[in-house]
Amino acid sequence: MSAVGESVGWRLWLMIGSVAAAIASVVVFGLGDASSVVTVLGLPLALALTVYAPRLEAAARARRRRARQIRNVQARHGSYVGRHTALARLRDGFTRPPTQPGRPVVQVLCGMGGAGKTQLAVEYTWRHADRYPLVWWVRAEQPGLIEQDFAALATALDLPVGGQDDIPTRARAALAALAERPGWLLVFDNVDTPADLHPWIPTGPGHVLVTARSRALASLGTPHEIGEFTPTEAVALLTRRTTLTAAQAIQVADAVGRLPLAVEQAAAYLAVTGATVESYLRLLQANLSEATSHAPGDYPAGVVASLRTSLDRLGADNPTTLRRLQVLACYAPEPLPAGLLTTVTEDSVIPTVNALDRFALARYDPDHTTLHLHRITQAVIRIHTPTSTQPDPATVAADALAYATPDNPDQPEAWDSYRQLTPHLLALLDTPSPSTSTFRAATRRLTEYLGRSGQIHLAHHTATRLHTHHQQLLGPDHPDTLRSADHLANTMHQLGQYEVARGLREDTLHRYRQILGDDHPDTL
Repeated sequence: MSAVGESVGWRLWLMIGSVAAAIASVVVFGLGDASSVVTVLGLPLALALTVYAPRLEAAARARRRRARQIRNVQARHGSYVGRHTALARLRDGFTRPPTQPGRPVVQVLCGMGGAGKTQLAVEYTWRHADRYPLVWWVRAEQPGLIEQDFAALATALDLPVGGQDDIPTRARAALAALAERPGWLLVFDNVDTPADLHPWIPTGPGHVLVTARSRALASLGTPHEIGEFTPTEAVALLTRRTTLTAAQAIQVADAVGRLPLAVEQAAAYLAVTGATVESYLRLLQANLSEATSHAPGDYPAGVVASLRTSLDRLGADNPTTLRRLQVLACYAPEPLPAGLLTTVTEDSVIPTVNALDRFALARYDPDHTTLHLHRITQAVIRIHTPTSTQPDPATVAADALAYATPDNPDQPEAWDSYRQLTPHLLALLDTPSPSTSTFRAATRRLTEYLGRSGQIHLAHHTATRLHTHHQQLLGPDHPDTLRSADHLANTMHQLGQYEVARGLREDTLHRYRQILGDDHPDTL
């Protein structure tokens, strides 16, 4: 609908509503005959057209701007609270001119895991959506994914790439386009080192927001340390979701440590179970001693204990969902796409998502049909899962991922699916669980996709890991080891390592002949 048509539409609906109200007044309250209707109509029509229409038109204009936006940010958290100071600092920081002419304004959210850096970045993009025609989220934990997400941006911008479909060409086109395009915001989530980001910060009049655990990233721009909730913020979250008093909320927040992830876990548990504060604190204390000695990484014990408490209750109430969650925790801390969710949950996506959401163990994004698990949640689940669990969650995860991986890695139409699945395939390569033949075939398809799409260095790195892993697990003469050697030799050749590639191919051919015979299709 055009701007004029939409404006007329609002006025028309307001007029109809006013007429209906006036007629109802006359008929119901006996205010007079038809002439009275005209008299009564005057005031509501005047008020509607002078007071409400401009506001509705402004809202309509905002909706039209958002409809024209190019963005890939996850859905907004429905119950986001607090962080007003941090959000104001980000807003103010992005209103200042860049420190270097021709460069974007860069701000960095840094702090420990569980402090809510990613959700703060998401909230900022939504609160200030009208400022940016383009908002693009970049997965930066694995540096190889950055190039893939810039290539996806080129597709979203419909950039001409001279008939070249490869990922590096499209990524460079997107980077160059940003230099000429005003009003953009890039979010690089969970960056590890400044070196990973230096090649990907565009020139031009835009804004860059970085999330990172390390303060080393502060060298990229203005740093903002994100830590625990203030007491007021913690109370606001707990009392919004539960019937706790302010004093009880403070008691719970102090017990879990006031990190947003832990406070949210506590609020969800209390809301779902209806437990008293006293009983929850007893359960928490029982898990705190275990968490202190077995906390994964450097995660705070309060976060780990609150997660363990929720996992225990989920297992008691819904063991099937817990088993599915144990499988999902084997993947990377990146969005899990719908096809993979359908396979893992055996077509029970909605019941599983609802159960996880009630305990705040995962967040579903209906806009992109993806599920998000926090990396701390995943780490705690993996440690919390008994080694005797059958079937092995990592094996189930590997087979489900193999099933979701397209069979045509050489075709560009499959590359967006591979872009979504790449971090999860790479994460499972490091899993010390038994490797299945279907998963090994999927990882070879991943290597082929990386090579065909031009991501040569990542293809070579992945092929090297695969070949080494297969040698150790299966031995040098297993057919899957030989197939991975073929893929490794291909990447070596693409990198110009011709002599090394030739030597590996000759050794592989010799082994094929010995094991499979001269006439086997793999040998030929």
